[in-house]
Amino acid sequence: MLLAASFGSPRAGCAGSPDDEPDEVDGRAIATELASLEHTPDATGLRALVAIEEARFCPTSGRVAGLGKQAFKVNAGGMRGVIAGDTSRAAELAFVFRGPSSEAAPLANGELRQQIGLKLRAFNTCNVVYVMWHVFPDQGLHVAVKSNPGLTEHAQCRDNGYITVQPTRHAPLPELRVNEGHTLRADLDGDALRVFVDGASVWEGKVAPVALSFDGPAGTRSDNGEFDFELRIPPGGGAGSCDAVE
Repeated sequence: MLLAASFGSPRAGCAGSPDDEPDEVDGRAIATELASLEHTPDATGLRALVAIEEARFCPTSGRVAGLGKQAFKVNAGGMRGVIAGDTSRAAELAFVFRGPSSEAAPLANGELRQQIGLKLRAFNTCNVVYVMWHVFPDQGLHVAVKSNPGLTEHAQCRDNGYITVQPTRHAPLPELRVNEGHTLRADLDGDALRVFVDGASVWEGKVAPVALSFDGPAGTRSDNGEFDFELRIPPGGGAGSCDAVE
């Protein structure tokens, strides 16, 4: 189901204004669809995760519309956001890919890539761990640490400081098709990172030691795609206000 939505100006500290909200009936249907996407099974021994409330998602770049209390839509060339007050080391993104975004924005290196993924230990835009699902021009999982000590803004670091993390074990991802839903989960225990797609383990490895030199909340990022999504973290994973997010 594609959704007609009006996107207003980006506002850090909230997921959208009343003018940004899609049709109420469609929004509820999409929220139900996202909530039904499989959580990582208990058999993995991992902590259960719960969807965050709308007020805790803080867009730091791009525009996001609310689809009820726990679901969101992004249709922008680039979107970045974090979870206010989050102190967990695990996060899951339930999402449905709706196709290319209505606007396009090349990355700093000039590539016009479609992707969505998770941010961990997001100290700021220059220092963060990324677990990204590439959609176009190629599909696959890409894990990287972005480290730029002393830098805090994209204008300062741009696409510098990326360290690609090589897996010690990995498995193929399902093909990502338009209007199909998936879950992407990442669990970081010290420097050991495990990634799950639709409840199945697909990637294991160790992040670069520099990733432990900074800290911050979990969050999400997307580029050049239209996605409906829900973010999940462990219950009790901190609390906070978007007013404190830079």
